[in-house]
Amino acid sequence: MKKHYILIFVPIVISILVIFNGCNNSEVSNNKQSINKDTKEISEAYKSIYDNEDKIASNSGGSYFSKYAMDMQKKDIISGEMGGYYGASNYWILDAKEAGKITLNYNFEFGKEGKYKLLLCTPDKKLIKIFEHTPGNDSEKNETTIDIAKGVNRVVAIGNNATAKVSISIKTQGDIAIKDFTSNK
Repeated sequence: MKKHYILIFVPIVISILVIFNGCNNSEVSNNKQSINKDTKEISEAYKSIYDNEDKIASNSGGSYFSKYAMDMQKKDIISGEMGGYYGASNYWILDAKEAGKITLNYNFEFGKEGKYKLLLCTPDKKLIKIFEHTPGNDSEKNETTIDIAKGVNRVVAIGNNATAKVSISIKTQGDIAIKDFTSNK
């Protein structure tokens, strides 16, 4: 009799997991990211974030990707590919116990269309441009060191129909902790 319960219970559990995982693939709620939707369904809210400093600074915009294959498993390295990217995504949240520095080493290869920028959002919600890609440029490779103020800082990627191969790493100098990506508030 117990075997019959297991035979009934296992398919039910698997069905529930498939349904919930299917929902999670289309919407990543912690990061307000939408992935792989028809581009006709991209809301104007995602499209308008590129130039909306208030949404970027307040970390309230969200993002959309038609293609997303990014590896963010290591706290200090991000690599992969993205396509049809609109909105704002935190690459790193930095909790600085005191003023310090970060060094970013990055290499981006861009598609012909779209815009992309990398910003630092300071604890007082000021946005500092690290670099900006505009249509026509095909790559951006650099190493830059940036002063970090005491408090919570964010390295934010902003896109407007951006397509790119991404390779970026971060090194901290001083008492700066890289917070877990999922705890971005």
